[in-house]
Amino acid sequence: MIAKCLTVRQIAAVSKCLFGLKSWLQTGLLSGQLVGLVTATFTSLILGRKTVRAHCTNWDKAEIRQVAKTYANFPKYELPHELLNTFAGNLPVLLLSVYFGETEIGLFALALTIGLSPVTLFSGSVSQVLFRRMAERVQENQPLTPDFLRFIKLCLCGILPFFVIFAFVPESFFVLLFGAKWVGVGFYLKLLLPLLFFAVLVSSLAFMSDIFFKQKQAMWVEVIYLLLRIIALLIGIYFQNFHLAVILYCAVSTLRYITFLLWYVCLIKKYEKNGHD
Repeated sequence: MIAKCLTVRQIAAVSKCLFGLKSWLQTGLLSGQLVGLVTATFTSLILGRKTVRAHCTNWDKAEIRQVAKTYANFPKYELPHELLNTFAGNLPVLLLSVYFGETEIGLFALALTIGLSPVTLFSGSVSQVLFRRMAERVQENQPLTPDFLRFIKLCLCGILPFFVIFAFVPESFFVLLFGAKWVGVGFYLKLLLPLLFFAVLVSSLAFMSDIFFKQKQAMWVEVIYLLLRIIALLIGIYFQNFHLAVILYCAVSTLRYITFLLWYVCLIKKYEKNGHD
């Protein structure tokens, strides 16, 4: 089931790349995003119909009411949080396309898609494992710091070096990979590297707010950084400088990931300070 979910998650990203690279339709990457989301939605419904049907036949109404009461914050705050995060991720294309040319928008959108696709795949897989392990440790009143530090060391020693090496890849490599029409993708990919690295860390640990029932706080942090990202883009628009808008957007997005990471550290410390209770 995990493999199916991860496969569905990649459909939108793959379609964006195909539409962007092949320049199908005038709207390019935007059309790919729409087609990908629709395809992914119907695919998930088809793949999950048997599972949903099986659960529906074994419902215990009393148990459902109790679970709904216990985990009420999930639909109340998690859904708006995810919607805000998705909207913020598409802000550059949605907002900057009104004021700047399609070429720069397309280059940045393609770089963002190419950069986030492996990050999403990796963090989705790792998150499944870490969530189960850490949730079990919380239920057993066990410390979380060893697992947390082990994951951070893995990222610093095993993943960060690849980001550093990638920063020195020449532009000619991207021209060879994507074609002469996509000159400039390498610049935006390198610009995204800090954001992508922290995305690996934080996206893999995003379940922390769920474990400690802090979905409401996480949602408000998302609201604040959504506003900051809008301001960052508006500054670039005001000065009619696309690069400035993108740089500020990436800086604010990176700061968002750092904020969440530090918050997760505080949650773990508070949990362990209170005797794992």
